[in-house]
Amino acid sequence: MDDVKPTPRLPRLLVIAQLPPPLHGAAVVSSMAISSPHLHAAFTVDVIPVRMAENLEQLRHFSLKKIMRSLLLYVTVARRLITHLRPSLIYLTLTPRGFGFFRDVGLVMWFRAFRIPHAFHMHGRGVKLQSTRSILYRALYRFVFAEARVIVMSERLYADVARFVSRERTYVVPNGIADYPSNQEIGNLLSDRQQNSVPTLLFLSSMLLSKGPLVFLEALQLLASRNLPFNAVFAGSWRGSITPDYFNARVMAAGLSNCVRHVGLVHSDNKRQLFRDADIFVLPTDYENEAFPLVVLEAYAYGLPAVTSNVAGLPDIVLEDQTGFLIPPNDTRQLADKLQRLILDPALRIRLGKEARQHFEARYTSDEFGRNLSSSLQLILSNVPTTLHNTSL
Repeated sequence: MDDVKPTPRLPRLLVIAQLPPPLHGAAVVSSMAISSPHLHAAFTVDVIPVRMAENLEQLRHFSLKKIMRSLLLYVTVARRLITHLRPSLIYLTLTPRGFGFFRDVGLVMWFRAFRIPHAFHMHGRGVKLQSTRSILYRALYRFVFAEARVIVMSERLYADVARFVSRERTYVVPNGIADYPSNQEIGNLLSDRQQNSVPTLLFLSSMLLSKGPLVFLEALQLLASRNLPFNAVFAGSWRGSITPDYFNARVMAAGLSNCVRHVGLVHSDNKRQLFRDADIFVLPTDYENEAFPLVVLEAYAYGLPAVTSNVAGLPDIVLEDQTGFLIPPNDTRQLADKLQRLILDPALRIRLGKEARQHFEARYTSDEFGRNLSSSLQLILSNVPTTLHNTSL
């Protein structure tokens, strides 16, 4: 009888990541990561969730509860490192600035003290900007990134950390999404959209000034002045200086009350229905923390062409005249001109929508994300200096 070979022991991966609740982009992607079969095939995965708030509003503000939860997180991580089998690699969703960054500095101190290799997954921007504003941040970034490997979501996003991390220590893993319709449903949607004589334009994001809702509204006013047919839907929570009364007054002053509506914050089935009912997705963002917005991938998944700004990682997502159009931030006229092309040319809308869906299937599914993340983490582990692998307390 042949000898049975023992199953090789998998390296241990300790994941310290933001997980729902509350529901936001980084938490969604982290949930997808820890459930990926590709990751579990390559590693023994141990998870410590980072939960600082119950809702998005609490997440944006400092509180004593966050301090208490951070201290509890430190204790949990320390106990895990002391009493459990030593991880081969630690994966942290690093917050680039604010309270979350200072909390994460404390975690990195533990990683460095225990001499454990660590990789940071950057889900937002802010390092480059903050390092120009604050000597303290610059010093802390040098400490935090000194021994780390870094995962960014787009080649263009490397610029945010380039001052502190060499390109050789940086890995690119585009985001993905897990919830998307079947090819049969997409075929039916595209067939129905060919018949739409009055296309629906969808803005789905926070109603924050820098996300571009007023830029979009001004572009709609230009389209109306050109006697172009459209309906426009705004979906998202109110934030910052834009209030319901202010927005509605702007809509009325523009003479767009009959073709523009705001439907509030949407989730799940309501969100899916908005994508089904739309013909064009619009996101004229100039948000300073914008990185790799999942909502554009969701629009692609539903076969929608996207018109968005050429900022952050968006030029790596939107292929000009193939899956949509890119415009300079805050350029109302260019936005109106691109939308006019799509409104007047249903065949162009359908072609770009088909290519957007194909681009999504090739690069942005949850399976592709899990495969890329697992491969990158394995590569990171194989490139870690042996002094870090073998050192113990």
